[in-house]
Amino acid sequence: MRRPYLMLLLLFPSFGYEICLVRGFAVSPDLAVERNGKSSPGPGVEKSQDHNVKTGETNALIVPGRSVGPLHLGDPESKFYALFPGGPNMDIQPPHNPDCGTQLQWVDLDESHPLSLGVIALIRKGTITQIEAGTPRFRTEHGITWGSSPTSVKEHYRGLKAYEAIGTTSEAVGGRNLIFWMDENKGIGFVFAYSRITRDWVTYKIVVFSPGGKFCPEADVPTPDTWRELAPYSLEAPDRRASLSYNKSWVH
Repeated sequence: MRRPYLMLLLLFPSFGYEICLVRGFAVSPDLAVERNGKSSPGPGVEKSQDHNVKTGETNALIVPGRSVGPLHLGDPESKFYALFPGGPNMDIQPPHNPDCGTQLQWVDLDESHPLSLGVIALIRKGTITQIEAGTPRFRTEHGITWGSSPTSVKEHYRGLKAYEAIGTTSEAVGGRNLIFWMDENKGIGFVFAYSRITRDWVTYKIVVFSPGGKFCPEADVPTPDTWRELAPYSLEAPDRRASLSYNKSWVH
């Protein structure tokens, strides 16, 4: 799978932070996770959201198949720039797959959660077709957000299918590929990264897409070489745990 760029490399050993450079994004997988499997809000969740983000017109709710806060599927590309002003925290990737389109990323520079991803959107023909939230600024109706535990996700979301995104592994995430728990009928997915510090999986980002429509994991079209179905709610790669056959329904 394509690795388009390296966005940010930070190291805070005194705070026990860990860097995850998967697809060029920085994340601290162990942040805001308790050892009992429950998620903790983490720093910055309840703090001001006016750091280069215009969120006053709506709430910060992630709605499956519809929106991430004020940004909706089907919105024009200009809406992304209006809500997330450009500057040093904005990155635009040219289209590498016509079916997925151009990738836009607003990097969350809030000092209270310095290693979160921010907001990522895929744009095709000037329209937003997929939104990813990797910051505690946004959360689902059940409070699931960046840093939440898989246990919390499983508790509130039934019927999720599990997939391994092959080729997304790195030493920074314990040598594991990213794991996706998906509900294609509702248009929501939860992406998990592995923390070598806590030896736990945590929510890396939450993806919103059109129910039953096209989905591009890591901004690419899934193929048998890059996308493998696992047992439901699995967090282990096929060589660690029994897996199911590849789900061809994701290939359009």
